[in-house]
Amino acid sequence: MLLFGIVFLSLGSVNNMLAERFHLDDNGIGTLTALLPFGILAGSLIFGPIVDRFGYRWMLIICALLVMAGWRAWPSPIARALSNFSSLIGFGGGVLNGATNALAADVSEGERGAKLSLLGVFFGLGALGMPSTLAALCKHFSLAGIVAGIGGFVLVPVIYFLVITFPPPKQKAQPASATSGLASSSIPSSCWRAWPGDPERHGSMSNDWITATSRKLRSPASTPAEWQTLLGLMAVTGAMVLARVVLSGLLKRIKSQAVLFASIGITAAAHCC
Repeated sequence: MLLFGIVFLSLGSVNNMLAERFHLDDNGIGTLTALLPFGILAGSLIFGPIVDRFGYRWMLIICALLVMAGWRAWPSPIARALSNFSSLIGFGGGVLNGATNALAADVSEGERGAKLSLLGVFFGLGALGMPSTLAALCKHFSLAGIVAGIGGFVLVPVIYFLVITFPPPKQKAQPASATSGLASSSIPSSCWRAWPGDPERHGSMSNDWITATSRKLRSPASTPAEWQTLLGLMAVTGAMVLARVVLSGLLKRIKSQAVLFASIGITAAAHCC
């Protein structure tokens, strides 16, 4: 889920770099902004049947490596493939998001709401880590080098996936006549895509435009440094992390419907302001 947080904020964190390096206008950035969530949606749709049949381990490993490949290729001079890389990163992130939520639901019987909200904290940490790392290091290293380094970090969770124990697949190979009872004996992982704790449902792709808009709102004479354009993105993500921490406790005491409507009200009030 931490990796998905990085995926979710990746384009918003580097769109200024991509725009300058590949001479992209707002239409070009808009295309990338559309393709990233499209990849996330595709990954969220296919993960369920696969993990139910084959388990979680190799699906998580393969998709983490897809994300790493996309990140390491983004700063490369292959401008035409930018859209493909965005879709690739989004697809891997979508599978990681759905599969980790399903896995947490599988092992959290009786406390799914609170546990999935706690899982969302790691999404927030990953999302906060992307712009904060770029802001801290951009004075000393190129953004392209930092992004490639973050891509290499993905090997750490891949090794972790190789050594930990996962629940067995829910659907083992058996005759077709025996599969009719599976629906009553277990809940398909794909059902957890719509669980309220899924951070994908609460995010906004406006994250991808915050840094670009911040730069444009300044006068040409006072063009902000890259770390300054990332401050708004860090503030939004930091608030998301804080909300996730609070939510994990609230859902144990307050009905989720009340929390949902209160959150919608706060969001609407903020947009009006």
